[in-house]
Amino acid sequence: KVFAAAGGLGHGTVTAIALLLFAGACGKSAQIPLHVWLPDAMEGPTPVSALIHAATMVTAGVYMVARSHAIFDASIAARDVVMWIGIATALMAALIAFVQDDIKRVLAYSTISQLGFMFVGLGVGAYTAGVFHLVTHAFFKALLFLGAGSVMHALGGETDLTKMGGLARRIPWTAAVMIAGGLAIIGFPGTSGFFSKDQILEGAYATHHYAIWALLLVATVGTGFYMSRLIFLTFFGKSRLDSSVHPHESPPVMGFPLGILAALALVGGLLGIGPHTGRLQQWLAGPRQTDSVFDLNQQRLQRLQFPGAPELTSGLSAPALSTIATAAGLAGAAAAGYMYLGGFDWERRRQRAGILWRAARNRLYVDSFYEFLFTGAGRLAATALAFVVDQLWIDGIVNNVGRGMALLSGTVRRVQTGYVRTYALGILAGGVVLLGLLVGRTH
Repeated sequence: KVFAAAGGLGHGTVTAIALLLFAGACGKSAQIPLHVWLPDAMEGPTPVSALIHAATMVTAGVYMVARSHAIFDASIAARDVVMWIGIATALMAALIAFVQDDIKRVLAYSTISQLGFMFVGLGVGAYTAGVFHLVTHAFFKALLFLGAGSVMHALGGETDLTKMGGLARRIPWTAAVMIAGGLAIIGFPGTSGFFSKDQILEGAYATHHYAIWALLLVATVGTGFYMSRLIFLTFFGKSRLDSSVHPHESPPVMGFPLGILAALALVGGLLGIGPHTGRLQQWLAGPRQTDSVFDLNQQRLQRLQFPGAPELTSGLSAPALSTIATAAGLAGAAAAGYMYLGGFDWERRRQRAGILWRAARNRLYVDSFYEFLFTGAGRLAATALAFVVDQLWIDGIVNNVGRGMALLSGTVRRVQTGYVRTYALGILAGGVVLLGLLVGRTH
């Protein structure tokens, strides 16, 4: 009934409803400008981060927008806002992830960036692609978080990437599963991320959002860079471990779930191919039978299976689009390998850091701006209120009562002169006054 009524609403009304829903989704799914809470939430236990902050809670906003597709389809302006906020978030979070040294914070900003990819899919109308990426993201991001927890377990709680290195020889199982997760998020051919992320890029291209498609490619390069950087700094290169640290592999009770998630990260994308593709799409789309643009899964996979099929759009073919997207991710990985597998000088990097690096290191100063705008303004308002209410009003009343009593007592004290004639004169004056009052009442 809600979806049926959406078409009868005025354009301004349905746009306002859609934007307000999306504002809530931005807070829930950590999109600009409401993203700052997610990296700080990663201070919690790693299994909690893997479940809540990677696979379930933060993706609720994405699913809500997908389920509310009828409202967003009725307002192209609202869908454009979803699309542009998504791409801005994907790029911003990828840039910040470039320079983070805390392994969990890299994954936190990676999550924010991937959520941006999902919203772009929804914004261009490829709802199935967006929700499919939500599912595959749950596989590889939960794997990466639990893998990071295994690394921390091996190093006694250490999270600083600059204090790791060469761990592939010491904890090979953890290294193998995290590499599997890294390949999936980069979009290596055959992995789950390859199928889901490429569908989002194809959706942007097929709907003629060429600028968005190009920016998604830039974000894909960024994904390849920050994920490969994490892998290289953690498991390869020269060891930078403290002499007191003795790495050890996690026990089977921790390693077995990593294996399951690694398998899903590698082959989970196969859920989108084969004879049951239509059923999967219907399940992913919820009440929606097809995408608002086209049956993205079906057409894309038909063209992958039958190279002689006609092109997906009037421009590049589906295999060409997939090749470009894959090359973008691998280019980012190659750049990270060039920078971080050649004995990179950390101190020299910090000394020669440019403005962009410093801005990314400080999270583009968004947190500082919020600190100034909200915390600073709140502190200033509290100081002003404390002065007016506490010092002027409350303390003023108490202090003025004391001053009044002191003034009154000083005035009364002057009557006590110590001279008997003064007291006699006062008694006489009082008697005259009383006598006058009595005579007045008698007459």
